[in-house]
Amino acid sequence: MIAHVTIAADRDLAQVAEAAGQPNPDKRHYEAGVLHVEGVPQAALEAAAATATLALTDPVVSRLRADDVLRALVEALAKRLTIPAADLIAAIKAERRS
Repeated sequence: MIAHVTIAADRDLAQVAEAAGQPNPDKRHYEAGVLHVEGVPQAALEAAAATATLALTDPVVSRLRADDVLRALVEALAKRLTIPAADLIAAIKAERRS
């Protein structure tokens, strides 16, 4: 039994196959925008593909640093709540230490 699903190449294809129930990399391949996985039900592969995340090797994702993402989120939240971003960052850092 071989299941297949159309999925973008920037998704974590190994994660998709593993979530569908196939941890063996030799039992999956990607060709022309389609991920083929042996030994998993079609429904399991489709469900796994629906929740696929970007691969950490994706150039855009790999350039992001956690602190940069946190800072951007805090600044956006601060604008919405009218709280200084520095205060939110300090509170988050204090919470991470505890």
